[in-house]
Amino acid sequence: MPFVESVLYYHGGSTLSEDTYWSSTEYSSSDAHSTMFAMSNSNKGTNHRVRAIRNYFSPQDNMIIAMPDSPTRGTVMNYHNGVYSYGENAAVVATPKAGYVFDHWSEDGLPVSYNRYYTFTFTHSRQLIAHFAIYGSEGTVIHNADGSDGVVFYMNPEGNDGLMVALEDASAGCQWGTNSNIGPLRDYPVNDMFALNDMSGSHNTGVLRSAQGLDSTYAATVVDYANGWYLPSSGEVRKLYAALPMIETALVSAGGTTLTEDTYWSSTEYSTSDALTASFSMSNVSKTSLCRVRAIRKFFTASTHTLVAKANDEALGTVSGSGDYEYNETVTVSAEPNEGYVFQSWTEDGIVVSHDATWQFPFTRNRVLVANFIVAGAVGEIVHNIDGSTGVVFYQNPEGTEGLMVALEDASAGCQWGTN
Repeated sequence: MPFVESVLYYHGGSTLSEDTYWSSTEYSSSDAHSTMFAMSNSNKGTNHRVRAIRNYFSPQDNMIIAMPDSPTRGTVMNYHNGVYSYGENAAVVATPKAGYVFDHWSEDGLPVSYNRYYTFTFTHSRQLIAHFAIYGSEGTVIHNADGSDGVVFYMNPEGNDGLMVALEDASAGCQWGTNSNIGPLRDYPVNDMFALNDMSGSHNTGVLRSAQGLDSTYAATVVDYANGWYLPSSGEVRKLYAALPMIETALVSAGGTTLTEDTYWSSTEYSTSDALTASFSMSNVSKTSLCRVRAIRKFFTASTHTLVAKANDEALGTVSGSGDYEYNETVTVSAEPNEGYVFQSWTEDGIVVSHDATWQFPFTRNRVLVANFIVAGAVGEIVHNIDGSTGVVFYQNPEGTEGLMVALEDASAGCQWGTN
């Protein structure tokens, strides 16, 4: 207590008063232990103060189980060995093997994410399945895990992802939307190259569906958005039409139909009253016009990627591991704290992905990792936790690898310990 009371006060907290505090240890069936600088017992119905403590290194034993739908199709990386504390940011990564692409994550048979790198807030034990599909180059058919089929019509220059088109029109005679500006979609002049090269169809479709509801007369609502299909942007429609000679035979051979010379909706807005469409060339038509819809969907495959590993503050420690890596190559990043500091975690986009100072993982995409260093937690030191809370260290184990901190303030005054 003498080591921490001045630090508690200095950092805006209050020292523990000479009142009586509850512990969580039971004295008897009718009494509980409490303390006022010496142990005593007090009836459970008595009102005393409460001051919380917290273990500041060890996670609670809560488990994420992640596995591939077939070990011959791909592998799964489960960060933090699958063990997380409630409220912690969790992450799993699915890596397809040669000849396959990642399709989606599922839980209890339902899709939960189409991102190969899936992050979420841990609230309960989960069992996740990574689904993979057979990969084919432009003009070949991909059989998706949800039972749908698509024909590849575009691969990005890096070769790590691409686009497939549905075998059939989703619907003919659908309106694009209402005569009003929808969400954050931009107004594009007809010759604006940003509009013609817009590749944000998935985002656009989500905005349209949110603004329009599920009215089946609107183009964005007739696509199977829940399984990753969406209304293509103007740039994506242009790529689809450019690839049409290469894919129309495959569309028909797979049991579908080629795109007609009718007009198709894109999800890119032209003006507050018009939307961009395609009929082998870009044009604008009223949002209330009736045009065809052909859904597309993204898929992922392998490539070389770049890793950037850096410290939250270069004065606190050094980091190694940055560089270019082949897809699925095992990467090692290391964080070495300077004197007076300790390593706390690796984060990506503000999300904790590992608590290991030396961390190995299969590399599957461009990433920026930040090594977070904090002041070494000697007794009496203040510790600023990632969740925004602050505590003062009052115990460290002999190895110096973990310890306990106390909160700056009482959680409550006048709480009863419990019933008999």
